[in-house]
Amino acid sequence: MGESKRDTKVELEVDHPKTFPKFLKSPHYLRAREEGYGFKNDTIRSKFYKNVSLRDIWVPEDTIGNSDHGAIFNVEFSPEGRLLLAACEKRSFLMFDPISQRLIKCIRRAHTDCVNCVRFLDTRSFVTCSDDATIALWDVRNLNEKLSSLKGHTNWVKSIEYHRPSGRLISSAFDDNVRIWNLNRYSHSGTHKSSIAIRVRNLTRMKLSPNGSKMVLSAIAGRLTVIHDLDLEYLASDLAEETGNIHLNRNRVERIKDFPEESNPLCISSLEVHPHGWALLSRYSEKYSRNEYTTVHDIQDDETQTHSKY
Repeated sequence: MGESKRDTKVELEVDHPKTFPKFLKSPHYLRAREEGYGFKNDTIRSKFYKNVSLRDIWVPEDTIGNSDHGAIFNVEFSPEGRLLLAACEKRSFLMFDPISQRLIKCIRRAHTDCVNCVRFLDTRSFVTCSDDATIALWDVRNLNEKLSSLKGHTNWVKSIEYHRPSGRLISSAFDDNVRIWNLNRYSHSGTHKSSIAIRVRNLTRMKLSPNGSKMVLSAIAGRLTVIHDLDLEYLASDLAEETGNIHLNRNRVERIKDFPEESNPLCISSLEVHPHGWALLSRYSEKYSRNEYTTVHDIQDDETQTHSKY
């Protein structure tokens, strides 16, 4: 990085003699750092790490009858923090009490395929999406059955987001469609109404900023796009080929290209937005190797940026 090396003899001095012989081995170094045995005379760092540790680890095998949920794909806290939900591989989701760290409920057969994501709408209701191409609406007060099933996608549903300013649900799937759902309106058949807002070739993930002002879209091969000043009412028309995104005060499109020079992103499989919408974290695999990268992108509004049609 162009910086000169420090004196390694000074850096390797530690307070815990038993740790020193194995200090250069990464597992031992991390363990020593976790326990606060860092550098000499660094009392602040030592006290900090000594008080940071795992309170408990939930082991499914120790809970009789609740070890068949498979991998956990996504977790979500309720708005007030009293519940923690986990979307699981084997058609199920788990509900925890984060204070007592106890498993409250395991809902099997929540879907007919993998449960990919879970999102709270408010303190009582939440939604799940699945590889069975459906989205399910649930109420924490009665988990014996889902309130309703939202059908419209034709392939694996990978992302669901709740747009609080409009009260709309937004989903994306491997059918390359981003759909907007109005949970308060129904069709003649009694199902929730939805519309296709965007169609993105090889779409992988979709994410909203917490305040709903930005939408992030990722696609193969390594395409990452941010829509600023998100307005769901005009999103489809503003991004239509005929208009070419002429309304620069809403639904402004920015292509993100600030990936590390040494990487060639292919599949962006995970996205996370900063709580204030200032930055975006992406996790992706490379095109020509098996390497994986985690990258932080600056997505703050810049009025001088070049606006282009999506």
